[in-house]
Amino acid sequence: MKKILRILGTVSLTVTGTSNIIACRSDDRNNDKQEKENNDDIKTWNKLQVEAKNIFLNELKKEDMVYQINDSTLYSEVSNKNQSKNVNLTGTESNIITQVIENKLDKINNKIKTEYNNFYYNSEPIKIIQKKFTINYIDPKAYSIINNININAHNVKGIKIIYDLQFELTYKNITNNFNHKFNFIITTNKNFILDKISQLVDYIKTQINDFYDNQNNSKIKLDDLTEYNNLKGDIDIFDNTQNTKLVNKYNNDKFLSILKAKLAIKSEENNLKIDNNFLISENKNNEDIFNIWRDFTAKNQKYSTEKNILEENSLSKWLFNDNNLKNNGDDFVNFYYNENTIENELKINSFSINLNAISIFGLPLINKPLNNQINFYISKQSFKDIIKEFGNLIYNFFNYFNTKLNNDKTITLKVELNIYDKLKNNDKESQNNWFNSLIKQFKKNNNSLKKIDKFNFIFLTNDLIPIKEENSKKHFDNNLSMPNWHIKFTYGSSVLNKLYYIPLASTNNNSIFYIEIK
Repeated sequence: MKKILRILGTVSLTVTGTSNIIACRSDDRNNDKQEKENNDDIKTWNKLQVEAKNIFLNELKKEDMVYQINDSTLYSEVSNKNQSKNVNLTGTESNIITQVIENKLDKINNKIKTEYNNFYYNSEPIKIIQKKFTINYIDPKAYSIINNININAHNVKGIKIIYDLQFELTYKNITNNFNHKFNFIITTNKNFILDKISQLVDYIKTQINDFYDNQNNSKIKLDDLTEYNNLKGDIDIFDNTQNTKLVNKYNNDKFLSILKAKLAIKSEENNLKIDNNFLISENKNNEDIFNIWRDFTAKNQKYSTEKNILEENSLSKWLFNDNNLKNNGDDFVNFYYNENTIENELKINSFSINLNAISIFGLPLINKPLNNQINFYISKQSFKDIIKEFGNLIYNFFNYFNTKLNNDKTITLKVELNIYDKLKNNDKESQNNWFNSLIKQFKKNNNSLKKIDKFNFIFLTNDLIPIKEENSKKHFDNNLSMPNWHIKFTYGSSVLNKLYYIPLASTNNNSIFYIEIK
């Protein structure tokens, strides 16, 4: 599968950039075949993102991450009193770590370029765009926490070097940034450190297995996460980066308290740490959630291309009573969502364990293979609640522009004079800017609405669309077979949003919408 995001055609996107997108689309559709290819392309992009995030961890599992340097000046930079320090790493330590990371990066980039060789000619799929080094003191207590041995603190010196990186993944015109932390150890006695880490890993693996044998810990439900309930307005639960952070917070708090008790570390002490990359997203084989998105995508694609189905998707089906807007958008969920889509719950992510995220008295563990599988679920009702939020945002958009339903099932939006005058017939850019101004004004004046930052509006067109003005109203000329256009509302933190709705498109005259001055 060497193509990606054909569904978006020539659109240029930046996942971490602005959320208001104006795009162009080619019109070479081949119905079911094209639809399948579109879905396969999106699945490929999702797969590539997951692989790019996890592939470093898999590669670094082949390294012990411990290096012996007897005369490092960094040993004196931290102590039991001053345990952490940001440094501008140079010298032997920098050379070792940089070489390890760069060698892995070259190997990973070559693997991706081989698999997707149609798209990488003179560029690299992944590059480092930001980095930071922090050194941490390793307390000798870590050496005897499992086996109670006497160890002179001056006999073995050790520090942890945290390499905090931000990577940029690029595929065609799409970019996405992600962060990773890697823990390296510099010591005067490598064999001793490796032996102590091995003892700790064996012990911790047993505790992990015991913890995740309990289904209450291996099966995490969104409804049980109080943190999500507190942050519902800020979290896009279908964004794997965001839900991974949320699940890590929930999981780490539980496991940390249990592990401290097992190791007889006082709960108020900060000598046992679990970083927020303990659980790593591995959603590459999660067919459950993809099947849902595939169904929504197929339905919406038909809405944008098939005349009769577009009419069934009309705003008149759920947004209006008679010719007036309803009081809210609650009916959208009944219109948009099929009760048979989810039986009781839906798995939206799955995770593996990164042992390197655990450090005890400053000593980080080394990654070893673990078979534990942690899954994250959303209930049917919570899924419907999210769709309801989407519907209410669409409702508020049309309510803001005093939308009314005309007798012929077309709609009229009422806008201010300055916006009305921006819609001109002379060039495509002015049309694009006009649609952009609608969503910007709506979001600016409704910033208190729940999830308003996740709500986006995309206008897709093949070319300049003739504008007609009749009786102080403007509308697109739908009498031409070309160019084709449609308007799409999306919901999520990425431009690759999985929830979207296409109520207006050029394939059906009933989808004409008029603009008039307030």
